[in-house]
This record gives sequence, C-alpha cells and structure tokens, in this order.
Amino acid sequence: MTRYIAIALVATGCATARPDPAVLLERDRAFDAATAERGMDGFLEFIAPDVTLLPPGEALQHGRDAMRDHWKDLLAQKGMIRWHPVEGQLAASGDLGYTIGLYELHATDAKGQKQDHHGKYLTVWRKDPDGVWRVVSDLGSPGPAPK
Repeated sequence: MTRYIAIALVATGCATARPDPAVLLERDRAFDAATAERGMDGFLEFIAPDVTLLPPGEALQHGRDAMRDHWKDLLAQKGMIRWHPVEGQLAASGDLGYTIGLYELHATDAKGQKQDHHGKYLTVWRKDPDGVWRVVSDLGSPGPAPK
C-alpha cells in the first residue's frame, strides 16, 4: 500500500513540488506599498517580533522596538523610501526564504536640497505559525541608481 501512495505522490508532483518564490515577491511588494501608504504602522505589520537588524557600523539589534527606532526617521514621511524586489527564493521546506531588490530614498537635507539615494537590499522572510510571512532580517547597501 505504501508503495502505491509513493507512486501516486510522484505521479501528481507532490513529492517533487518546489515552493514558488512568487509568494515572497508579492509579499515584499505589499510590504513596500503598506509602508508607503501607512508609514511606520504599515511597516511594522510585516516585521517579526524576533527580527534581527544588521545596521552598518553598529552591533546587531533585535526586536520590533529596535526596528522601529532604526527606521523612525526614514519613515517619518510616507513614501520617502520605496523598494521593489527583483528576485527571491524559498527553502524546500516552504517556511523560509529571501528577497533581493532595489530601493530608492528621496530626502531633503538641512539646507532644503533634495537628496536621492539608491541601493540594494536582502530581506529574509519566515512563514510564522499563523501562516503569515514576516521579515526576520533585513540588510541594505547603498549603490548607484539603476540604469
């Protein structure tokens, strides 16, 4: 009997099905949109309680409060930072994955001059027990404007 079940699973693709990373790309786009529309509230909706930050030149930081403190200035103006994923992968287990993308930041300096910044990012996602994908780590790096 077990042999027939295994054959049926292979025949239907269940045994070899690989999770589709499109779910993470969609989730990352929703993360960007919620942040642009609702600022910090939209942003934190996507953050896992046990998130780890890797801020440049600083020690590791943990938790939503650390994430809030780190991002508060950038998210003070809705739409100041926008990003879009360009690729992603899911683990075979289907509960862990990452997205890689590009960001742009539009700010105003102390003299009132517009400052445009660009870069790339890596976001690690985990599917929590409630079935929702949340950010467990995020890292950005400045870079040239995309061509």
